[in-house]
Amino acid sequence: MRKTIFIFIAAIVACACVSWVRWCSSNRTAQERFAHRLTLADMYEYKDEDFGYTIRYPSFFSDGKIEDSEANDEGRARFVYYEEGATMVIEGYAIRNNGMSLKEGMDSLGEALHATNRRLGNNSFTLSGPQYEEGRPISGYSYYSKFVAHRKLWFVYTMVFPDTYRPALSRMFKEIDGWQVWEKPKLRLKQGENQTPKWD
Repeated sequence: MRKTIFIFIAAIVACACVSWVRWCSSNRTAQERFAHRLTLADMYEYKDEDFGYTIRYPSFFSDGKIEDSEANDEGRARFVYYEEGATMVIEGYAIRNNGMSLKEGMDSLGEALHATNRRLGNNSFTLSGPQYEEGRPISGYSYYSKFVAHRKLWFVYTMVFPDTYRPALSRMFKEIDGWQVWEKPKLRLKQGENQTPKWD
């Protein structure tokens, strides 16, 4: 008899917990739901076959369709998230650097992209600001991009997002800030050696 009562009470508590979780989920904003998903998401890795760079993106973003006008662009990847009228895009691509220094590239691209924030690094720079399309600002949207210089190219990891989602995106800002185009080579010592290490 006691066992039956215990099972009955446990079932009631379990149902109450499920109802409470559903109620909490239904009362969260789209931004809160996104923040929760991003916190728990695995990061998938995309490696470009044309240029060999790698970017990571949240597992719940889907492959985005490249428009016909961009279909011939080599080295471009796009991943998209959409919910309740809000669209977020993560892209990786490479563009030609016509002999500009890092500072010149930051200033030139910063002006072209209407950057309101610029940060210069050792072999890269970061730009951010309001998102523009065909010379016009897209109301309520911004971008955050990192440009890495390598040979005669700029490698770009960029994200376009609704301004209302900015507080939920700290994980992605850190991901972009820490991005390197290629992984650092692994340190190895040949067997029996204890002098200068060799790099793969």
